[in-house]
Amino acid sequence: MKMKIPKRVAVLLSLTLTIGSVSLDISSAQSKNTTSEGLVGTGRWETAIKVSSNGWSSATDAVIVNDSSIADALSATPFAKAKNAPILLTSKTSLDSRTKAELKRLGVKNVYLIGGKSALNDNVENQLRAEGISIERISGIDRYETSLQLVKKLDAIKSINEIAVVNGEKGLADAVSVGAPAAQNNIPIILSSPTKGTQVADSFIKSKSLKTSYVIGGESVVSKEVENKLPNRVRLAGNTRNETNAKVIEQFYSNADLKNAYVTKDGSKGDNQLIDALSVGVLAAKNNSPVVLAGSSLNSQQRNLLNTKNFDKIIQVGGGGNEAAFNDLKKDQTKNTYKVEDVDELEDALKKVTANDVIDFDADDDDIDENFAIRTDKAITVNLDGKFTERITINMPNGDVTNDGEIEKLVIENLKQGKFTNDGEIETLIIEKSENVDILNGRNGDIDTLEVESDADDVKIENKGDIDTLRNDASGTKLDDSGDINRKTGKRDLDDDDDDDDDDDDDDDRVTSVEIKGPDEIQVNEDEEYDVRVRGKGSYSKKVKWSIKSGESKTKAEITSDGVLTAEKTGTVVIKAVSKSNSRKYDTLEIEVVNEKKSSVKNVEDKIKALPDVKDLTLNDESKVNEAEKAYNDLGNDKGKVSSENTKKLNDSVAKIKELKNDKEKADKVNKMIEALPKVSDLKTADKKHVEEANDAYKDLTDSQKTFISKENKTKLENALSKIKDL
Repeated sequence: MKMKIPKRVAVLLSLTLTIGSVSLDISSAQSKNTTSEGLVGTGRWETAIKVSSNGWSSATDAVIVNDSSIADALSATPFAKAKNAPILLTSKTSLDSRTKAELKRLGVKNVYLIGGKSALNDNVENQLRAEGISIERISGIDRYETSLQLVKKLDAIKSINEIAVVNGEKGLADAVSVGAPAAQNNIPIILSSPTKGTQVADSFIKSKSLKTSYVIGGESVVSKEVENKLPNRVRLAGNTRNETNAKVIEQFYSNADLKNAYVTKDGSKGDNQLIDALSVGVLAAKNNSPVVLAGSSLNSQQRNLLNTKNFDKIIQVGGGGNEAAFNDLKKDQTKNTYKVEDVDELEDALKKVTANDVIDFDADDDDIDENFAIRTDKAITVNLDGKFTERITINMPNGDVTNDGEIEKLVIENLKQGKFTNDGEIETLIIEKSENVDILNGRNGDIDTLEVESDADDVKIENKGDIDTLRNDASGTKLDDSGDINRKTGKRDLDDDDDDDDDDDDDDDRVTSVEIKGPDEIQVNEDEEYDVRVRGKGSYSKKVKWSIKSGESKTKAEITSDGVLTAEKTGTVVIKAVSKSNSRKYDTLEIEVVNEKKSSVKNVEDKIKALPDVKDLTLNDESKVNEAEKAYNDLGNDKGKVSSENTKKLNDSVAKIKELKNDKEKADKVNKMIEALPKVSDLKTADKKHVEEANDAYKDLTDSQKTFISKENKTKLENALSKIKDL
């Protein structure tokens, strides 16, 4: 039907429809749908070829291993990843015809043979050379020497600072388990002998300044004696190979959202079953995705851990024993949506959910007037809508939460790998002890008070809507503000990515953004009345009807009689028409308010000239440099009108800020090393190594980097060095 509405509203909404209106029915936020596929050949050779075809359209290098001698190839995955080379299989005595065809498809020019001639004999070499392919053999007198040669090859490509140690006899499953993350992070895999430990590689290990030595497997496979000889050791172990696999995934894949999960056999029925996991390791590393070693079904620890992840795709690699585990993981990752209307139904849904599921808590019919908590480690999404008059507590380290309703008080205890999005109204939002919290206050979001408590750490806030008071007592809180914040307070400063200079917005600097013209009539789905709200820079700070009060001399934004929108500030203005009877029905129009004066070449040159000399720049000048760079880039084709002198100064300033940030990042690592040392008065002989490591790291810094070491830490390090000399 057609409905008469005030002209100011009509022209706004008619323009929305002209440029492409959104539906008046809003859909709930949804988790992604997980798909599945198989990389399954008729045998191990063809499975390896399917993996290669999936990951490489072409390749200069390839790695070839004996399909029946996995021991030599255990350490090959990180090296293959560094060479961007697929791992292919052949027999001991001849080049498999299918593998040869794959080498041709890829256009391979160099092949690395892993293992001695007892693993891949001269005939394999001759057949490869006949194809015009260069050969390099990487081998030693045994698997331990071969492992060491691969470690050295990897180190020559990119210097290593971490290692992974596995048992070379009983730890084959552990080796392929850690293969993908090791390859992803440039970590070589060192084989430990049951009788000699890491003796073969000890000299190499001592020659490197290792920040971490990962010991993979329990003490029955890598002894405590071997572990204790390694620097900065971290053991990843379970009671079974599958539990160890879960520990590895937990350690190296902390994000809740991951691309793929590659499900392979775990070798429990024979070590040669592990060849599929070896073949897929490089592809998994390329996609930052884990390899799941599975028996006839998923181990409970694996299943619990994988339920904290959302995967884009579940991929079966090879067949003959991993089908049930593959199907279990597919089932767990299938998205189910639970519709709940009260707290009891919510708690019941939380008990049933698995990864990827969605809970829609729609309390529109009745207010929720009781405290409740949303606690789960599953990687799920919870959508809140309705009116909640008491406290809501969130502890979802792997989940996402969206609010479209009205909440009196919301406390976030833990949302480490997820995100909280607000497109509704919240009276008080408190972030307690959580780390790495990601908060988005959307363009329609309204928060009266947002408090970041002192125990929180590394909180990221993106504001596109309205916040009346933002109080920050925590270190490391980052703010990206393109909305309205009335007041910022607290004990700690914010790292503000959008520090606007309101002094530039003079009363006489009103700008036009877009002409809004159209009929005074609009067709809607139902006979309803709509409020019109304005948000964003240059708009009202609260939800108000779009109206201009008579006699008002300074409106934040208005439509003039000739259909022109004017505003006091640059930025994004969001005009929203909301149904009075159902707030979930709306239409929006976003308008970018552009100040033509401030986008001029002269304005850009003024910003560049106002920057300090490049040699005098500090990180405190970063926002000014970023602002000048953005203004310069906004000139588009007019960038050439900026003088060469100013262009050079801007480019040099951008490079200097980048250099300073890199210097600070490197210095911060040393600061943390020094801060981790015991008090000087508490130092013991056992701490000598850590003090020396901190001192070596400090000495490796450049003079510029050393300026970011705090005075307290310099003094502490000097005193610590003096103290250990006396021990």
